[in-house]
Amino acid sequence: MSDSFTLIFIWLLWGYLKQKSHRLTTIYTKAIDIWGIIFATVILVIFTLHSFAIYWQYLEPSIRSIIVILLLLFAIIYRTWEKINNWTFYSLGWALELLTINITAIFNQSLITLAVVNVILGFSLQILGELWNKKTGKVHFLSSLHILPLLYGGLGTALRWNVLNIWTGLISLIFALIIMGIGRRKEQFKPLIYLAFILVSWSAYELLFYQISSFSWGDKYLSMAALATTIMYVYRLSYPWLSSYLNLTTRDLKIIAHLHWILGTIFLGFSLLYPFTSKPLIGLSAGVFLSQYAILEGRNFSDPIKGEVWVYLGFIEAISVAIYGVLTISFSPYFYNFLNSWIGTILALSGVVIYSLPWRQWSWSRRPWNLLAFVLPLTGVLTTFFSLNYINLWVAAICYGVLAKMSQKPRLFYLSLLFINIAAYPWINQLNLLPSLLYSSLLWLSLLLVIIIEPRCQGEARKNIRYYLRLIATGFLCINTLVSYTNIIPGILGLILIFLGLSLKIRAFLFMGTFTFILNIFYQLVILSFSYPLLKWMLGLLIGLIFIWIAASFENRRTQISTLVNHWMREFDNWE
Repeated sequence: MSDSFTLIFIWLLWGYLKQKSHRLTTIYTKAIDIWGIIFATVILVIFTLHSFAIYWQYLEPSIRSIIVILLLLFAIIYRTWEKINNWTFYSLGWALELLTINITAIFNQSLITLAVVNVILGFSLQILGELWNKKTGKVHFLSSLHILPLLYGGLGTALRWNVLNIWTGLISLIFALIIMGIGRRKEQFKPLIYLAFILVSWSAYELLFYQISSFSWGDKYLSMAALATTIMYVYRLSYPWLSSYLNLTTRDLKIIAHLHWILGTIFLGFSLLYPFTSKPLIGLSAGVFLSQYAILEGRNFSDPIKGEVWVYLGFIEAISVAIYGVLTISFSPYFYNFLNSWIGTILALSGVVIYSLPWRQWSWSRRPWNLLAFVLPLTGVLTTFFSLNYINLWVAAICYGVLAKMSQKPRLFYLSLLFINIAAYPWINQLNLLPSLLYSSLLWLSLLLVIIIEPRCQGEARKNIRYYLRLIATGFLCINTLVSYTNIIPGILGLILIFLGLSLKIRAFLFMGTFTFILNIFYQLVILSFSYPLLKWMLGLLIGLIFIWIAASFENRRTQISTLVNHWMREFDNWE
């Protein structure tokens, strides 16, 4: 204690001599001041070693040490009061740290307690620096007012290293606030703000980990995903305030929020790799908010491609969350049965609704939503393909027809045709009436509709393509009917096709109908000739008479018949 009084006496003497104007007094004043500074430095070093010894438990804390340091503080304040500079704050900060160590050691020699007090001192000094600068009206801070709060906060954070309890997260959080407050002061300090954001997230996870240390890893990942989602939305909603307070651009804050979106998505994915016991609604809620964030981020984007990418990412996450919810949440059996039976219908109708909404007026690009609308009915069909609910197929076929009409994309009708063919299969099977003819007729009609739908089949220049497609479709129908039925059904089909060909002026129908009819008649005549031999001779005589009549008529009316044939050939060239 005598050391402190000696230092006070030295500087009191320095203050007295400083008022004298004698030359010799000035020399003594400088010498006394130098000795005072050396003496104060020695005291600070001695008590620094003394403080280490206390926490290493070589010495016991005492009230006497606290009084000495207080007197040292008063001496430093007296010496530097008239001219405050960086060394003033460094010396005061050193002495204040020693005082803190000795006071806390009396009550509790825990390093965590000292760490908490240090970060509080650093935060208080940072706030006082702001207030002092405003009061004095100085534009530039002393460098010590930047460094000392960081030293206090850094020391407090270092003292709690490798310890996890209820205080460690708060220590990291206060240190992050100190760094953030310093970083906003100058443009050159901007990297400190990014470091502060990292520490804020770190402190939040420290606080969380202390609460969930006994949880399973599945529950831990769910909790971390929920925390990342919360931090993401806090940053997202506080863009205006943070950007003005921290002098950051909105783009900088968005990047930070995006990183937490990625972090939340990763944690949510990891949670599926481990069993969890807590309510899966936590993960489901986090997934919903993560999906919503990505989809909303796609609005008002200056770069349309990047905006669409965000929307696609939101869709992917939303689909994953939906699957996650179905697999993890226990619903009633009635709900599962309902979902299994009607999810296809719900998704198909949702596709039509999504396509009809005014997305551009809502500042979204239409392309991702249109793609979603086109995919949803197919997704619904695939999810209920084995449920044998063919109503979903009919609804999906109708919805794709509506979407094809609304979007002017005729090729979407192909999916409608596919679903109609699949859905009609059990109906034809149950009908049990000429199933082979009905199956082939359905395929025939489908191929004919392809000719109408396909843009590459349109126009006069593509008449041959249409002709060959009709020939293939009608040929498949006729050959399948000839093979499947030995009665007069192929002949009736041939007559129907002949009449269709003549009325619609379609050559493929006429050719294949005539071929089928003649082949069926010939086949029936062969059967009749083997069953009734006398009838064979009668039919042969009748056919011979018909050929003779045709030949005689051709000889008598050669010119008229030739003219008629040429006329029909010219007309025939204009047929489809």
